[in-house]
Amino acid sequence: MKLLDQRTWRYSFEFYDTRRNKPIGDINSLSAGQKAIIHLVLEAYGRGELKGGVVIIDEPEIHLHYQFQHEYLQVLRELNRTQNCQYILVTHSESLINSSTISSVRRFALDANGHTSIFSPTLSADEKSLIRILDNSRSTYAFFSKKVVLVEGDTDRYFFRALLQERHRLLEQEIAVLHVGGKRELPKWHSLFSSFGLRVYAISDFDYIVNLRYPADNGVLLRTAEQIAAFKQSHLDWEGHIDASAADGMFVLREGDLETYLDIRKDLSHVIEFCQNGLQLFLADDNSSKSREIRSIIDAIAE
Repeated sequence: MKLLDQRTWRYSFEFYDTRRNKPIGDINSLSAGQKAIIHLVLEAYGRGELKGGVVIIDEPEIHLHYQFQHEYLQVLRELNRTQNCQYILVTHSESLINSSTISSVRRFALDANGHTSIFSPTLSADEKSLIRILDNSRSTYAFFSKKVVLVEGDTDRYFFRALLQERHRLLEQEIAVLHVGGKRELPKWHSLFSSFGLRVYAISDFDYIVNLRYPADNGVLLRTAEQIAAFKQSHLDWEGHIDASAADGMFVLREGDLETYLDIRKDLSHVIEFCQNGLQLFLADDNSSKSREIRSIIDAIAE
């Protein structure tokens, strides 16, 4: 910055690119995102001697490219050290929800009566580690959904997202589908999202019924149709347990794993091919109990 005329306090300034170690000759050469962050930073520092106030910033992501949003947050944190203000950011950007900000997140949602509910849970160390997993997979967008569907693996996630798009396209922005890396991970993810007021559902293979209702049978193999049939024969109350779990949003597939339903081998590429070429025919088959069950699950979640 250079003072041009002290009497009128005219001055000029230029921007310096610290990464390339040279001045920026023409500000018009910057991208729209770079211009936006300069504007927001100057606006932030232009508040003068504001001390101890409240600053509300509504959806800063509208003006900032995804990669600049985190940098803007760092600027606000630095300002807060000198101004000691309370900053309230209203956002729909998943880039601003991460493991370093989650303790400051307040989620607002309308309840069934149209009243605003505020969720601000105290997270355990284990739950904070789950947020770091969401960071790495860029899945924090789930906090902006109304419902979260938890599934075991990436093939399940691909299929149920495709299914949701096929049957309830208008709702796909309201329903996030996340894979959690196995059935044993379902309870803790369910607890995390429930604590933020989200409606949480889960879909698992048939063998999860052991975890839910038959802990004494832990370790029993339920991979083949014969093994599943034998288990059902020796546990005649299995269907009642599945119905009860479904009423709580925990859907257990009655006839095995997803690949059994789709009659394909276990591999993401096979699920992708099925969704591209066979999904519509599968859903249209009213004679298939598997098709009817899958449709009933996704329709119940979409209600």
